[in-house]
Amino acid sequence: MAVVIRAYGSSPAVAYAGEAHVEGSRIRHVIRVGLPPYTEDQVRQVRLTGGAKLVLATDTVDNRRVELHWERG
Repeated sequence: MAVVIRAYGSSPAVAYAGEAHVEGSRIRHVIRVGLPPYTEDQVRQVRLTGGAKLVLATDTVDNRRVELHWERG
């Protein structure tokens, strides 16, 4: 599994690759190669919505969380 998200505004680019393991309603990305700060395993909440839609979300930190919404075309 690989993730590449380009820089946007003040947010830096994100890139990492490794294995993904489903653990209930969470997915653990075991990072093998990554750009700082993504050098340690990343755990995300995961849910399927509407059959073809996938939502990955970080845990809430300081009343904020990040969600990625992906839809198969």
